[in-house]
Amino acid sequence: MASNPPRPAPTRDHLAWPFFDAAHRDYAAKLDAFITRPELAHVNHDDADGSCRKLVRDLGAAGLLDADVGERHRHWRRYAR
Repeated sequence: MASNPPRPAPTRDHLAWPFFDAAHRDYAAKLDAFITRPELAHVNHDDADGSCRKLVRDLGAAGLLDADVGERHRHWRRYAR
């Protein structure tokens, strides 16, 4: 069986493109910090609903849901806290 070559690690080089600004770079830094949190390795797979609710709350608390919710729908943020 042939093995797949290793994939290169993702980079943030694209954030230097002229249409990305400081807000994009700040968001990427927050996301990088969030995904390295040790508690993400300890998801309770026996309680998928509770684990998903906790993950969404944590994403909201970290400010990572703001990119997904348009200004018109900011009131939905209260459900992620």
